[in-house]
Amino acid sequence: MNQNQKTADSPLVSLVIPVYNSMPYLIETLDAIEQQGLDENQLEVILVNDGSTDGSEKVLADYAEKHPNYRLLNQPNSGGPADPCNKGIAAVTGKYFFVVGSDDVLTENALGDLAAYAEEHDSDIVLAKMAGINGRHAPGSMFKATKPDAHLVKDRLFNSLTAIKLFRTDLVTKTGAHNPTHLRIGSDQPFTAACYLVAKKISVRADRPFVMIRKRDDGKNVTSRPRTATEYSDLLTALVDVIIKWSEPGELRDGVLHRPVHGAMRKTLLPRFLDVDEHEQERIVSEMQRVVGPHFNDAVAAHLGSLERVKARLALAGRIEELRALIQWEKDGGKPRLAHDDGGFRLDLPQELAQNIGIEVLRDVKVVGVARLEGIATEGRTVNLDASAYVRDASVAPDSVVLRVRLRDSEQSIDYPVHTVQPATVDGAPGLRFHIDLDTSELIDGVWDLCIVQRFGSNELENRLGRNRSEGVTDERRSLVSADARTETGVAYFTKGYGNVSLDVGYT
Repeated sequence: MNQNQKTADSPLVSLVIPVYNSMPYLIETLDAIEQQGLDENQLEVILVNDGSTDGSEKVLADYAEKHPNYRLLNQPNSGGPADPCNKGIAAVTGKYFFVVGSDDVLTENALGDLAAYAEEHDSDIVLAKMAGINGRHAPGSMFKATKPDAHLVKDRLFNSLTAIKLFRTDLVTKTGAHNPTHLRIGSDQPFTAACYLVAKKISVRADRPFVMIRKRDDGKNVTSRPRTATEYSDLLTALVDVIIKWSEPGELRDGVLHRPVHGAMRKTLLPRFLDVDEHEQERIVSEMQRVVGPHFNDAVAAHLGSLERVKARLALAGRIEELRALIQWEKDGGKPRLAHDDGGFRLDLPQELAQNIGIEVLRDVKVVGVARLEGIATEGRTVNLDASAYVRDASVAPDSVVLRVRLRDSEQSIDYPVHTVQPATVDGAPGLRFHIDLDTSELIDGVWDLCIVQRFGSNELENRLGRNRSEGVTDERRSLVSADARTETGVAYFTKGYGNVSLDVGYT
């Protein structure tokens, strides 16, 4: 390994770029470094050449020779992205570091802007909004708003476990965080998870794109090839081990386990599971029992859909024959549907398969009721509503529905019957469409929230009305007026945030 000399003693930011056969994209990546708003003493650039043979090695040598704050580390090809990332991160001397792919592009002043924000807010990590090039998907759920102090679960930070972030360097010292070199996929996920869990403050910059991530024309992105059950199982083990090491039992841990459970565990148990031999299947299930089993409570199970939850229960119980049969049914085209009987909802499977699995496991399902607002208007003091209701993935429609209005901040609620009830298929599921005329003169002054209640036998499912609505339903406020049309008596409006329908009777 050779190393070009660096002149800056204590740069503010270290930029790490692992490189393997990245031409012609590499030149655009390197040229963007000149527009980062940091001078040579503030920025060091660590280039890790992982045995490139396409000319990338010559480009890297040329750029490193021209820039005294660049260091070039050459090594034989390691076979994956983890080792060059580790080597680059181990070499940083900056207060912060940022890892970027050799085919991705930093936008103008990205590093200077992110580092200034970290300094201003004393941030340990700053998530930088990304945008895609050439059709590449960029994560978005954690970039709804810029936040100086974001929450790992509530702000969905764990949905982004790439290392494309600004990290305070001492997080690595505290945790020993690294990219596991045995992982063929997601090697940056355990690294980022460890840093997340020890960080005192994590910030989000969502006001503009800071990194343009590229889908390569040659299809050679590391993430582009099909994955095996073994690869996902190995990622599951590595990620859960890190989460358990750096978190305490409780709500936060249950929340961050969403990523490995809904991600790697769920993907391990897709039909690809049957592509590995039976000995490997048994090893995967045994490892899943060891790593996930002690922490798989109801809150963690809630991260999975109905079929996924049943598969997880079978795997964690070591019931591998039933697990194989269920996955084979899925591979043969079986679709998860929910049936309802006197005992409640259950996964609807062929009779022999259902008997082998057992009714207790089949009842551990995720039941999601959906109420859709199809139309809303006001006439005098009456609110006219058209709506539909169904249960996601259900094979049966509700027996009946009612409108429930609940006085906010109280225990008071009133149920109203619905009219013109008709069976309907809604989003591919059997449901009901109906009409409601709600006379608000019967309601005392206050804010009333509207819900639809679906009844399946003795079971009730209650959902707020309004967030899910047809395209033609606009969100303007609709006034309620007295019989003589002279006095406004209240308003029907959509709540901020969730966008549900509420009634302010008496303008309270």
